[in-house]
Amino acid sequence: MDLQTPLRPTGLRKITVPQLQAEAAGPVPFSPASPGRVLAAFKRAASALGVSRRVVDLVDTLMSHNRPHDWDSGPGPIVWPSDVELEDRLCVGPSQRKALVRAVLDAGFVRLRRSPTGRRWGHRTGSGYEARIVEAYGFDLSPLGKRMAEFERASAEWEARREEGKRLRREITVSRNRVLALVDLAEAQGLTGEEWVAAATQANALWGERGSQRDPLPLVPIAARLRALAILTQERLTEALAAVDSVETDPAGPENRPHFTTTNELLIVKTNTPLAHKAGPNRPMAHEETGSNGLPTQRVVLRQGRVEPLRESPVQASALRGFVVTPMFLMTAAPAFRDWTSSARAGWAELYQAADYVRSGLGISPYAWGQACIVLGRQEAIAALTAICARHADGKVKSPDGLLRCMVDLHGKGTLRLDRTLFGLAAKLNKDRHQS
Repeated sequence: MDLQTPLRPTGLRKITVPQLQAEAAGPVPFSPASPGRVLAAFKRAASALGVSRRVVDLVDTLMSHNRPHDWDSGPGPIVWPSDVELEDRLCVGPSQRKALVRAVLDAGFVRLRRSPTGRRWGHRTGSGYEARIVEAYGFDLSPLGKRMAEFERASAEWEARREEGKRLRREITVSRNRVLALVDLAEAQGLTGEEWVAAATQANALWGERGSQRDPLPLVPIAARLRALAILTQERLTEALAAVDSVETDPAGPENRPHFTTTNELLIVKTNTPLAHKAGPNRPMAHEETGSNGLPTQRVVLRQGRVEPLRESPVQASALRGFVVTPMFLMTAAPAFRDWTSSARAGWAELYQAADYVRSGLGISPYAWGQACIVLGRQEAIAALTAICARHADGKVKSPDGLLRCMVDLHGKGTLRLDRTLFGLAAKLNKDRHQS
C-alpha cells in the first residue's frame, strides 16, 4: 500500500490524546464508596477545578444510572445510557452532547469502556433493583471514586480562599472608613491642608481597586496599603492636635492657629506598608535611600519653620540575616529544582518559575506560597522553600505547607532565623562532599 494514500475513516468513535493517556494508565483502583458522597465531593470541587456547569450536569446524569452495589462488585460502576437519552436529559443537540462527552473524558472524570461494535450496552443478573452487572460497555465511573479525596481537598482549599477573600474585603472597607473618619475629625478641628484631602482620595482609590475580586492574593497588598494609610493618618492627626494644644491660640477663631506646611509625606504609603517592613531586601523600595557615599540618607519635612526628620516605618531585617544565597547553592541543597530548570546555572527568574512546581510537589498551596513571596520577598521565599524541600527529603517535615506558613508568621514577629537553617544545610552538604 502506498504510504501517501490517506487512511479511510472507519466510522468508529474518535480517541483524543488525553483519553489515550488516561487509558494507558491501566485499570483505575479505588476504594468502594457511596456514589452519593462521590458526586457531592465532585460538585463541591467543580468551581475549584474550573469545571463548567454543563459538564457537572453530564456527570450528574451518568451517576443517576448507577446503583450503590455497582461500586463494590462486578466490573465496577459502568453505565450505558443512549445518546438520545443524554440529549433529552441535558436538553442539548447531538453536537453539544458530543462536545460534553469529549470534555468529561478528556478531564479524566470517567473512562470509556468500548464494546467490539462501538455501542454501549450492559447485562445484569438477578431481579429488581439489586440486580448486579455481569457484562457492560459504556461510561466507567470509577475514576470519580479514585479522585474523591482530591475533590474534597480542592473544595476545602477553595472555600478557605473564599473566606479569606471575604475577610480581606471587610478589612479593606473598615480601613477606608477609618481614614475618612480621621479626615472628618481633622476638618472638624479646623485642620486644613492638602494632606487630608490626599489621604481621603487615596483611601477611596485603594478601596475602588478591590472591584469584585474575591481571590485573596491581589487583595492582600490593597489591605496592607490601606492599613498603613490609616495608621499614618492617625499619627499625623495626633501630632497635629498635640501641636495645636501646645501653642497659645486665639479662641476667637482658627485663623491664628499654627500653620502646617503641606508636604508630600503621603507618598511614603506607597513604599512603607505593613508588608514592606516584613519583606526581604529584594522587594522594590524595601530599603532606605542611600546617598552618594553609600550611607542612608535622612528624609526631612519642613514643619512650623523647623526641619525635622520624617518618621518612617522601620524596615525589618531580611530573614536571611546576611546569608548570601545563590541559585547554584539552592539547587544543590534541593535537587528537586533541577528537574524544572534548563541547566545547573539557572538564574533567579528561572528558579522562581521552578519553585511553583516544587511547592506543588510538596503539597504547599498557592495561597501560602503567594503569602511567603509577598511577606518574605521572592529570594527569601525560594530559600525557605529550599530548606523545607531538603528537610522533607530527609523525612524531618510532615507538613511543608504548615511549616511555610509558620515561617511567615515568625518573620512577622521578627524571630525567623532562616540563616541558621541554611548554614546547617551548607554544613551538611560540605560533610557529604568530604565523605564521598
